[in-house]
Amino acid sequence: MSGPSRRAAQYLRMSSDQQTSSLANQTATIAEYAAREGLGIARSYVDAGISGLTFYERAGLRRLVADVVSGAADFSVLLVADVSRWGRFQDPDEAAHYEFLCQEAGIEVRYCGEPEDVTDGPLGGLFKHIKRVMAGEFSREKSEVVRVGKKRAAAAGRKQGGPVPFGLARVLVNPDGSRVGPLRRGERKALDDQYVVFALGPEEEVAAVKEIFRLFVEERKSLSDIARRMAETGPPRPRGGPWTAHAVRKILTCELYAGVYVYNRSTQALRTRPRPLPPSEWVRAQVMEPVVTPEMFHRARELLAPRNLDEDLSGVRRLLAEEGRLNAKLIAESPYTASLRVYYGRFGSLEGLYAEIGYTPGPKRRVSDARLLDDLRALKSKSGLASGTLLKSEEGLHHRATYRRRFGSLKAAYELAGLEENATEVRRAARSRRRKGGPT
Repeated sequence: MSGPSRRAAQYLRMSSDQQTSSLANQTATIAEYAAREGLGIARSYVDAGISGLTFYERAGLRRLVADVVSGAADFSVLLVADVSRWGRFQDPDEAAHYEFLCQEAGIEVRYCGEPEDVTDGPLGGLFKHIKRVMAGEFSREKSEVVRVGKKRAAAAGRKQGGPVPFGLARVLVNPDGSRVGPLRRGERKALDDQYVVFALGPEEEVAAVKEIFRLFVEERKSLSDIARRMAETGPPRPRGGPWTAHAVRKILTCELYAGVYVYNRSTQALRTRPRPLPPSEWVRAQVMEPVVTPEMFHRARELLAPRNLDEDLSGVRRLLAEEGRLNAKLIAESPYTASLRVYYGRFGSLEGLYAEIGYTPGPKRRVSDARLLDDLRALKSKSGLASGTLLKSEEGLHHRATYRRRFGSLKAAYELAGLEENATEVRRAARSRRRKGGPT
């Protein structure tokens, strides 16, 4: 028996918070072994409720390895309940590597819950390798069972985790199908046999989603224009982020707004890097009342798809044949051309686009800054406000892109024109009056 002066450390790991007795059982097994062998436990390294599939998420194991490799370990024996406590790595050599690092530093590793004559005998290496393979296989099989179960639940319309999209809500449902009520952010189901489904969210957010689809599909607004509109007049995003073109795109591509839940589009099984799955493995289920019609959703998806260059140029040629001329405003308003941003991105300028289709515009008459600002003042006097939308709709006025190129932004043009209230401020004032119950 070893002398009582020998210092030992213990490593404890459990994978889930639900394994409430796991650490206590490991501690008892190690304590009994230490008492029998006359070892004093001087230090503990613990990973509680952390998966054994990876090394980097386990602070306890990282600290143990760091102490061993650096020479800071003040013990000569490491006690572990069983071989699988190192982890359930898919490469069994990884667990063996950490044991080797201890042995290389002169630290003896003992498995307190394993038969000593098996782990320490001539065939001990083979036995431990088999146990490590079995530990990894256990995780692989369990992962597959969970994956299949989640796919079945998704096909039945049950939400499988992740944040709920803007404008939608989570509703808790009992096993008998009766609805308990909506779940607020951060709330979870209380019982294992309950489940969660999707439902329509706050009316203001639902209306904003409908407006986003309408602006994009029917009015052909750009993602950035829609984002600005939402920032000015729409409700805030649930997690407080700004309205951006990317945020608008996420809404336009989320099929839940057409009532269809799409699950299993990617996988990160066994803590591997995320990778997309082919559509043949996706789960699709009609799970809720749609916010927009399937026709509108699919039209938005078509408009968001990468455009064909020949299609974009044919639309410009058609516009030229009908109008006999081309300019930024005509292109931006045409229902069969791409946005100005697309042409600027591909050709660098409208002149580059014109050269591509062989169009030579007439002599360009540069409008003065003073005339552009006068147009803004006249528009404000006529309509009560000046905005990019009104510039686009009013006959004879220059497109807002002209103001951005000339003055840097519409806001800068408003200020130079001496307009104290622009479109944004008018809308904000109107919303403020509505909240206070005053006239709008």
